[in-house]
Amino acid sequence: MPVVRVSEELFQEIQRYAEPLIDNFESALWKILRLAGSRATKPPTPSKSGDHMPPRDFWRPILEVLRENSGQADVETIIKALEIKIKDQLRPGDYESNVDGSLKWERQAHFQRLAMKHEGLIAGNSPRGVWEITNQGREWVSKQSPKLQNSPGEDTFETDPKEKDPTVKATIEKAREEAERNLANHPKRLGFCHKLWAEQKRILREKYGINWKSPAEMNPGINFD
Repeated sequence: MPVVRVSEELFQEIQRYAEPLIDNFESALWKILRLAGSRATKPPTPSKSGDHMPPRDFWRPILEVLRENSGQADVETIIKALEIKIKDQLRPGDYESNVDGSLKWERQAHFQRLAMKHEGLIAGNSPRGVWEITNQGREWVSKQSPKLQNSPGEDTFETDPKEKDPTVKATIEKAREEAERNLANHPKRLGFCHKLWAEQKRILREKYGINWKSPAEMNPGINFD
C-alpha cells in the first residue's frame, strides 16, 4: 500500500470531518471526497463577480493584526480583530457557511495563513493555535502600508540594514530560531517580544560577532507592547 505524507495542517483539517470513535483518517477523507462528488453532480451555480473577497487581500490585514498585538496572538483574538478590520471588504459570499459551520471568510483566513507561512511572512514554529509574524512579514506589510495604522505620523517600519545582506539575514533568522528554542518554556505574555529580541541579540553578538539592532531599537517611536 502506498504511503502518503500530509502536512499537520491538512491532517487537522481532515479531522474536522471525522466522527469520534467511528472514523479514521481514511474514512474521513472518503467523506470529503463523497461530499465533493455530490456537489459536482449538482447544476453549477453561476458565479457572480465580487461574491468573495480576493484571497490575497487577507494578507495585509492579518499581518497588521499580528503587528498590532506585539507580533503574535491566538487564533480567536486574530479572527475577532480581523473581522473588524475587513468588515467593509467582505462580500455576501464570504458570509456563507462551510459544512462544519464556520464562515467562508474565516476558513479563507486560515488558508492564507498557511500561504504566508510558506512565504516566510508568518512563523512556522509557533505554539499550536498561535500565529506569529516574522521580521520578513513586518518588512512586507510595512511596504504595503507606508504609515503604520496604530502610529499616525510615524516613520515607516525600519529593520536593521544588515538584514539586506542575504548571508547576514540568514544568520539573523537562525539566531531567532535559537532564541525561540531557548525561551520555549517562557510564558508568551505581553512584552515577550522584547525578551525574544534581547536573546536573539545576545546570540548574534556572542556566537557570530554581529551587532544587530532589534525592531524596537530601529523604531523607537513604536510601542511594541
